[in-house]
Parts: sequence; C-alpha cells; structure tokens
Amino acid sequence: MMPPVSTKPPTASSSVWGWMPWALLFLISGIGRPGLGVLAGLLVAAYPTLVRAARGLSTKLPDWMTLAFFVIATSSTLIRGRQLLLFWKYSLVIVWILFAGMAWLSILFGAPFTLQYGREVTPPEYWQHPLFLRTSIVLALVWAAIFTANLIFVSILVGPVPPRPFALFLPTLAVVGGFVFTARYSAAVNRRAASAFPQASL
Repeated sequence: MMPPVSTKPPTASSSVWGWMPWALLFLISGIGRPGLGVLAGLLVAAYPTLVRAARGLSTKLPDWMTLAFFVIATSSTLIRGRQLLLFWKYSLVIVWILFAGMAWLSILFGAPFTLQYGREVTPPEYWQHPLFLRTSIVLALVWAAIFTANLIFVSILVGPVPPRPFALFLPTLAVVGGFVFTARYSAAVNRRAASAFPQASL
C-alpha cells in the first residue's frame, strides 16, 4: 500500500485575485467612492471565477462566496435608497454569513471545502485515504469556527455606516490566525506522514 500524502494549507483563493476584490472595495470606499469600489470588486471577483468555471477548471467555494457578496452589493447599489443603506449597515454580517454558511454546509454534506485545495496538491490515489480526509475535515472545522466567530462579532457591532474599524481588524486578525494554524497543522501532518512512511514524497 502506498503511503498517504497529506493536504497542504488552503488559501482564500487560488491566486491574488481572491484578495483583490476586497482590497479594492475597502480602499476605494475609504476615499468616498463606495459604488465604484463595489463595481471594481465585482469585476475582479467575476473574471477569474467565471473564466475558470467556463474552462471546466476547479473553482473554489470561497471564490463563489466572494462573487455572491459582490452581486448582492452591486444589486443594492443599483437599487439605492433604503436597500443601499441596509446593505452598508449589514455588509460585514453578509460577508460572514456567506462564508460561515458555505463552510458548515460543505461539512454537513460530507464534502468539506478544504478538499478542493487538498486535491490540488495530492495525487488522486490518496484522496480517500483516512489521513487526507481527516486533515481536510479538521481544517474545515477550524475555518467554519473562525467564520462563525467573526459573524457573531460583527453582528454585535452592527452600527452606523461605515463599519467601525474594530469590526474589520479583529475578524481579519482571526483569519490570519486561521492561516497560521492551517500552515502549522498541515506541516505537522506532513511530518507524521513522512515519519510513518519514509518513502513518501510529500
């Protein structure tokens, strides 16, 4: 029996495109052009996601959630009025509802979203190995907990528009902590696999 190959850390997206929509939104909104920030974010979120899907390539669930957020944001901006005010008031809540819901549902349906990342760096013959599956589930649970904690936190801080800097800083810090945990946990899994199966190429 061949040795298992453990998963490697997932990222928010397969490339820098995953971060760009959010950076554009907050930077452009910060200079008083929220509508332009939403449009820029939508275009940057849609391009790689839809292109990859059209080519039959793997499109990550977090990428779809990012696109969903910007579709909601764009719709609210076009409608304007009370809907736009409500969107900006609850925008951070919407973000974490999407990501927490995505994470928990993927776990409940037996397909943790972290599997998508693990399969990119693990040969297909190991995809059903207990070590691979267990690592994916653990990482998915950790991220689901982070997204849920952020949702609870920003819900408590819902207030006047724009959102308080505090409501951005701590959730961002929690996400950074999630990446640190993911990297260390995955490295530990790789070390255990290499020790148990010296012939493995991890």
